Amino acid sequence: MGDGPRLRQASKESEQKQTCGVQKHNEVTVPRTQESSAPLTQNFPDGFSKGEMRLVKLGLFSGYGAAVKSAGRLELLYSLYKQGDWVSLVTELPGRMGDDGHYFLLGIAAEKLGYLEAAYTYYGLSIDMSKRPMISKCISTCFGHKFPEDAILRRSRLDIN
Repeated sequence: MGDGPRLRQASKESEQKQTCGVQKHNEVTVPRTQESSAPLTQNFPDGFSKGEMRLVKLGLFSGYGAAVKSAGRLELLYSLYKQGDWVSLVTELPGRMGDDGHYFLLGIAAEKLGYLEAAYTYYGLSIDMSKRPMISKCISTCFGHKFPEDAILRRSRLDIN
């Protein structure tokens, strides 16, 4: 965990370098959960807490820049995931490829931060992406998960009334 501050700094620097429209942030109140040690307010990408954040859809002729960007940052994303640094994970995901693995990470982050309805949506997107042809499936480490099975399981365990 000694790399935490360095990873957060890299996250902030990466965020400052991005200029595409998806990098807008809104200040939202983070609900306190037993697993969340996040501050009360946090700047999240637009729509995250409502389940409206969307990642870059890879098509036959589009989205390859996001795919390359995603592949180049897998170690950072995996490290943030393993550390449980949900806030940094959420701020690292905009502009990434919208595959089953990245939507699953959004789902876990939303769940751990207390946004259960958003988590339900992101897990659903992970499930949907896993049904698409090869271009929207996690094909490398998949963050230690199997899709769509793990997304289906986590979504079924959410307590949404």
